Amino acid sequence: QLPPTVHPALISENHISDEEKEDREEELFDISLFQRMYEKCPPSNKAMLKIQYRMPAILGTMISEVFYDGSIENGKVTELKEPLLVFNKDATRSSIVFVDHKYEEFAPKEKSPTNKGEIVIILFLLSEIFKKDPKANVGIITPYKGQKALILEKLQSVGDIKRQVDVDTIDAFQGDEKKVIIYCT
Repeated sequence: QLPPTVHPALISENHISDEEKEDREEELFDISLFQRMYEKCPPSNKAMLKIQYRMPAILGTMISEVFYDGSIENGKVTELKEPLLVFNKDATRSSIVFVDHKYEEFAPKEKSPTNKGEIVIILFLLSEIFKKDPKANVGIITPYKGQKALILEKLQSVGDIKRQVDVDTIDAFQGDEKKVIIYCT
């Protein structure tokens, strides 16, 4: 879940004074409209959605435990979602794979950070994914617009793969669904 996004008009100097910002900071910036509406609704109008059907069960369980104190269940169909075993067919059948690499951030003044070392790994992962499933649709999620631009630039040289790969930032990717997600940290 992402924190509430603040509309630029609220933080523009032309719309609200610095003094007023300080007095109303929590109201304007820290609490989303959805949260305010939820808190003001009577209990009879509130319900927690407790079953997820989108993600493979192993992912749903991890998210339930880490973010929701184990209160989210996996629907039966999630058990049928098979992981794409990229590295080793005998490996544990997991939908989550962590790849550790040397962190090489580069952030020119007033520009978004990039990490060229990570892109080398992304290109390797894509080649391995498409060897296993040539029709896989892949999403690459990155927190930085600079990294997104660099990934897209590198994908131009790969040709056909680019058609099956969507690259975007966390905010823009919410709600989309892919067979494989590569999450850049």
